[in-house]
Amino acid sequence: MTTAWAGWTSDSLATGSLCVTRQMGESNRHFLVYGTDRVGHLVWQGGPLSNPYPYNLGIWYNRYNPGSGSKPGYWTSDFAIDPAPRRSTTIRSRPCIALDGDGRTFHVVWFGPDGIRYRRCTQDSKGNDKWGPIQLLQAINRNTDPVVACVPNEPNRVLVCWGTSVVVDTVSDCVIRFREYVNGAWTQVLTLDSGPSLGNPSIAAASNGNVFVAYRQSTDPDDQIFVKTRTSGVWGERVNVAPGLAGWNMYPATEVNPTTGNPHLVFLHRRPEDSFQALYHTYRDASGVWLTPEVIVSVGYQGYSVSPHSMAFVGSGTAYVAWSHNTPSTDDGIMYRYCSSEGGTWSTPEWLTHYSSSGGPALAAEEPAHAIHVAWVRTVSLNYQEEIWWKSNYLGGGGSQAEPTAISQWNIELFPNPAKAGRVMVQYALPHAGPMTVTLLDVSGRAVWSSEFGVRSSGKGSVTIDVRGLNAGVYIARLAAGDLSVSKTLVVGR
Repeated sequence: MTTAWAGWTSDSLATGSLCVTRQMGESNRHFLVYGTDRVGHLVWQGGPLSNPYPYNLGIWYNRYNPGSGSKPGYWTSDFAIDPAPRRSTTIRSRPCIALDGDGRTFHVVWFGPDGIRYRRCTQDSKGNDKWGPIQLLQAINRNTDPVVACVPNEPNRVLVCWGTSVVVDTVSDCVIRFREYVNGAWTQVLTLDSGPSLGNPSIAAASNGNVFVAYRQSTDPDDQIFVKTRTSGVWGERVNVAPGLAGWNMYPATEVNPTTGNPHLVFLHRRPEDSFQALYHTYRDASGVWLTPEVIVSVGYQGYSVSPHSMAFVGSGTAYVAWSHNTPSTDDGIMYRYCSSEGGTWSTPEWLTHYSSSGGPALAAEEPAHAIHVAWVRTVSLNYQEEIWWKSNYLGGGGSQAEPTAISQWNIELFPNPAKAGRVMVQYALPHAGPMTVTLLDVSGRAVWSSEFGVRSSGKGSVTIDVRGLNAGVYIARLAAGDLSVSKTLVVGR
């Protein structure tokens, strides 16, 4: 049974191990995408708990398998796309992911110890991931920030962009570079722009093949945001899309409205002289003119922060913007706004979740399910040990998802069950709020795993437990919340 519905799901854990995810904070890069097969793909920079900061950081991936019928979806095990060697000081960082025009294949770029690295993943006839070899797109010895995009509805058309510093005649300069995979091969590296302090690029493509690259240039005393456009295979001149905004303009995030083909841009702006910071939004209309940037949210400097940020469009043309909102009190978390039509009015800002972390959100749209998903970083311990959490909203109006398994107030459901590896989702319904603990017991009644999940609200919810360290066999999953205690048999196989 499926049903169209609207409303955010509860917060759920997406990663299976404690990991370092600092670079998820710069959200002009995509970390989360959803395919037309409803499969989610998440990448991040990190490492297992045993790896101390700042060493042994690799590039990791996790896959979300959608539910069907009465079975909910679930995240699989963390997979190392490019693990750092043990006891090594080399770091892999700044990953970005894009979904291919076929709606299933995906592409990942990141900065490695030798430069810009790339890897693609396809699926075999049984739906299993098949990773290709790691390729070096350009040798670079300076840390940089690569981004990747694909042309919608056009398979095997991959666009990669990055900014880096170079030295010409002993003078340090910066360049924005571009490379494309087309007709079964990579083109030569192209320099889109050069000058002092260029960086933080973002890239997007329209279904007609137009390509948009946004980037920042630090100038004295003020920064600028530029966009370069490729139309019919020809790159135009760069356009300043935020003229007159004195201050620091950082981390432009560009997306294309799927209903109009117009590029949109969100960027962070700060004015240190009057303690002002804000997120701005602008877009290029059908006549080719970039509109005056409008404020999405603004705050003062005194302990406040509205960065980082991300943007996504659902198929109807509704734009979503999410950002990390920190306050001088403990009221921190992710907030969002949406605008249902191009040039329309933005909704009132709303809290999406509360948490304690410096990491930011990553938004992704899922079609044809007409859904919006968000992932974010949550701090769980000191020394940069963090987890990635996520939630979804199936917006209705033709969207549908598998309806969650019906749960009485005196029962829990486990999925998948049997479980071969990775994590198991525990769905529950609490008659009243209270601190909740989940414990796994073996057949002798001995507790082999336990975790406290803090105070949970009454009603339906879900948490994720890790069974990777357990031997194959039969276990009892016991949920305790206040005076409530319920159990369910769990089979773990290998």
